[in-house]
Formats: sequence, C-alpha cells, structure tokens
Amino acid sequence: MYMSTTPSNGPIYLQVQEHLQSLLDAEELQPGQQIPSERALMAAFETSNMPVRQAIQHFIDKGIFERIHGRGTFVKKQDTTKTNRIAMLYVYDNAGMWASPFYTQIMRGIEDVSIAQDKRLILQSVGGDDIYSALCRLEDDVDGFLLVDLFPSMVERVEKYIREKRKPLVIINYPHAWSKCSAVVTDNNLNSYKLTEYLINKGHKQIALFYHRSAMADMKEVHPTNKLKHSGYRDALELNDLEHDNTLVFEVSRDNCESIISELKERGVTAIYCNASSVATGVVIPSIKALGYKIPQDFSIVAYDNTSDTQRFENAITCIDTDISELGQHATRCLLGKIDNPQRNDSVIQLQGEVLERSSVKEIGEN
Repeated sequence: MYMSTTPSNGPIYLQVQEHLQSLLDAEELQPGQQIPSERALMAAFETSNMPVRQAIQHFIDKGIFERIHGRGTFVKKQDTTKTNRIAMLYVYDNAGMWASPFYTQIMRGIEDVSIAQDKRLILQSVGGDDIYSALCRLEDDVDGFLLVDLFPSMVERVEKYIREKRKPLVIINYPHAWSKCSAVVTDNNLNSYKLTEYLINKGHKQIALFYHRSAMADMKEVHPTNKLKHSGYRDALELNDLEHDNTLVFEVSRDNCESIISELKERGVTAIYCNASSVATGVVIPSIKALGYKIPQDFSIVAYDNTSDTQRFENAITCIDTDISELGQHATRCLLGKIDNPQRNDSVIQLQGEVLERSSVKEIGEN
C-alpha cells in the first residue's frame, strides 16, 4: 500500500518527502508504525540512498519519525504526558483587540470551559510571520492550541504545523478550506442572508453594506468572513429580485463614513447593513448622529454580531442573535476532546443564529 502514489516533478528527495507526507495525511502511517524501508523507497523512486535519507531526515528533524537502532525508522509515538495547560494564540494587539466586545465574549466562553475542566489557560499574541515558530516554541508547555482570528497570510504556516501532526489545534472565527483541522465559526453566509432578507421584508429596496479591514496592528488584509457575509448579502438581494449594486458596498472608517452616509442619503438608501457590531457602534452610528440624521427615521441599521454594545444606544441595534461566547465554549470543548482522543477529527462547527429584532429598523411605509 505504501507505493500507491503519483510521482511529482522536482528533486527526488522532495518527491520522496511528499510521498511520505501523503502517507501521514492519509493515516496510512500511524504512530508507532515502521515507515517503508530505504530499499523500498529507492526502488520505487529509482534513486540512490542519499535522496531517500535526506527525505527521511526531514521528518526526524521535525520530531515526526524516530530511528530505533537495530530495528529501523518509525513514526514517533505521541507523548501521552499531559501538562493540563492549553494556549490561546491571537493576532498581536496594537489596536485594542480586547476592547472589542466580540473578542471579550469569545474569551469569556474559553474561560468558562477551561475553569470548569480545571485547565490552565496561557495567552500569547502572535504576528503573521512568527505563528509557526510560536506554535513550535510553546508546544512542549501545553496540550493543545486555540487560534483566534487568522488571516490569509498566516494560513500556510498553520497548515504546515497541522500537516506535521504535532499538538491538537482548533481555530476560532476563521473559515478554513483544509482537512484534518477543526474550526468553530458563525455561519457567516447564512446569517448574513437572514439579516439582509429581514431588511427586504421590512420594505427596504436599497441596502448598503459597510465593512472594514482588520484594525489589528499592521494586518491590512480583508478577513475571509467579510467575503462570506458579502456573499449572503448578495444572495438575499438576488433571490428577492433586487439588484446587487457594488456601488452600495463600502469599506468604511471614521475618516470617510460621514461623506459616504451623505452620499447614500442623496441616493435614497434607507438601510445600512454593518458586517460587524464594531462597524455600527464605533463608526456608523456616531457618523449618522454627527450629520444630524436619526435612526431609524433616516436610516435603518442592522449589525451582524449580537455583542454587549449593541444595546447601549437609544435605538438598540437589530442583529443576528448568536451568543458569541459559544464560539469560545465550543472551541475549547472541541480542543479538550482532541487532546483526549488524538484521532478525533471534528471539522467545521458552524453556529447559526436568528434575527433579533430591535428598534434600529423601521418598516417602509411607517410614519
């Protein structure tokens, strides 16, 4: 069964390395199992022993294989010693990540489960360039990892760690596209669809979508959840026979929001969908008030997240009712399950919500 692989192009040692990795990924090589012999690999790839040994050494250096004198090379058995500690890694915080109710509610959920299960929680901030080294550096001190809010530039380094089958890992709030990794997210597409359709059912025909890029330090990337929320917004419009107008989709900030809102008022837009509660509470509502407009008389406002700050205004914000702390709770339970059973392979857990109707939306035709 070991040789059922399609050779790829490139140096022979990399071809052998990719083949061995594919056996690990397919779980045809299990911890404690002997790998194909050097002679078998030399014959399969029609090569000398040097490229084969170079490929095998790669996995030995990574702690995945081990040579046992007089017996051969084996997949290293996982250390069963538990530290009773888990680590939560998050993108470095020069911009006040933990001032956002969204992240503090995730953290509350993680803490709830950690305390109930008597696990010590270690917090560590990371940047895009050092996330792999941070995982490797911490893995001897913890039993597993929670990763909060990756960005596209970080994914390749996390995938590398996952492929190497090191410590269990669960990702929070990042919809991933690779296998053998667990993630807990809100169902961004479906929830966004529901929120947009709610506005349509209230009679709104021109609905603007506001989003912002990451505000975290130097991470200027668009988070992938933005794309999914935009997709749900577009689907709701089109399936209700309304045009999806890209000129009504805006990246907003405190610097440009007032001018955008003035433009929307002139165009007859009646509703604004904010793809995060922080967009609504920190940018949009202050800008509307600064211009002298009123909610919901001039603009109806909805926001994706049901966070603690959505009720602090005179007109509480209509939003998707998902308990954000559940993201942290589900992720922590999932991680602890993977620590107890390394073969467990949960995929994506998507939390669905319903529209929580509040006073920030008016029905068209109301006085």
